[in-house]
Amino acid sequence: MISRLLLLFTLSWVMGLTADLFNVAGQGISGRDLVLLFGGLFLLYKASHEIFVEVGAREQAPVADTVELKATGRKLFWVIIGQIAVIDIVFSLDSVITAVGMVDEIGVIVAAVVISVGVMLLAAKRYRRAASMPLWLFPSLSRH
Repeated sequence: MISRLLLLFTLSWVMGLTADLFNVAGQGISGRDLVLLFGGLFLLYKASHEIFVEVGAREQAPVADTVELKATGRKLFWVIIGQIAVIDIVFSLDSVITAVGMVDEIGVIVAAVVISVGVMLLAAKRYRRAASMPLWLFPSLSRH
């Protein structure tokens, strides 16, 4: 929720950056244009990279040393956490930009973000509880 609120405040500031910074082929480029351009390029890169990894999975040499395996796992863990955070922010851009464009008062958007995160947390608890129930309780979901 904090990252979304920070993103909200930052984007409300960025969306006001409409003054041209420079011109390319007679077209003015503003700070807002650059943020949207680089965000889109990042999404294209991440999508292409993930498709490449899934389709052309590379073989890795087996790691024999347990200590080396644990160190590699720790490094990968924090890299993955960082990627999740960046992707969450980038995917939130479209909804936050829409919200900033629709509402003049930022307090309304902050209230909506807080309420929506609360609803998601409640739904996640119920989903986790339902997912841990035995499958025979849900005959329509059981596999035959």
